[in-house]
Amino acid sequence: MKELALLFVCSQNRCRSIAAEGVFRYILQASQISCWVDSAGLSAQTGQNAEVMISKAAAMRGYDLSALQSRPLTADDFSIFDHILAMDKSTHAALLKQAPQPCRARISLLTSYAVFFKGKNGLDYPVSGDLHAFSLMLDRIEDACLGFFHFIQEGGSHS
Repeated sequence: MKELALLFVCSQNRCRSIAAEGVFRYILQASQISCWVDSAGLSAQTGQNAEVMISKAAAMRGYDLSALQSRPLTADDFSIFDHILAMDKSTHAALLKQAPQPCRARISLLTSYAVFFKGKNGLDYPVSGDLHAFSLMLDRIEDACLGFFHFIQEGGSHS
C-alpha cells in the first residue's frame, strides 16, 4: 500500500501549518497508519523555525516543533501530496487557483474536519500575540487534526 502524503499550508509556514504538521506527526506515532507529513507556505522563506509563541504553546502540550522548518509551496506539491490542507479561507482559495484541475479535489480546509470547533472559517493567525491566543489556536488545530486523522482512518478520500 502506498504511503499517504499529507501537506499543511498557510501563508508563511511558521505558525499554523508548521504547528499542524507537528500535531499530526504526534497523532501518527500511536497509529498503524504510514503517512508522510509536511508543511509549506504560499510565501514562505526556506529554513525558518516556528514562531516563538506557537513553539511555546506546543511545547506545553508535548509537541516539539524545533526540528521543523519553513519552506515555500512548489508546483510539484500539487501532484506529490494526496491531501493538501489549507489553514484558512484565503490560502484555500489561492491553492485552488494555483493547482492544476486534476489536483483540486485533494485540497480542503483543515477546519472542515473539526469535531468540536466546527466551522468552515479556517484558522486565522492570532490577532493578540499572547500565549493564550496561540493556545486557543492550537486547540482548534488539535481538534481538526484529530478529525482528519479519523477521516483517513476510515479510508476517506476527496478524489
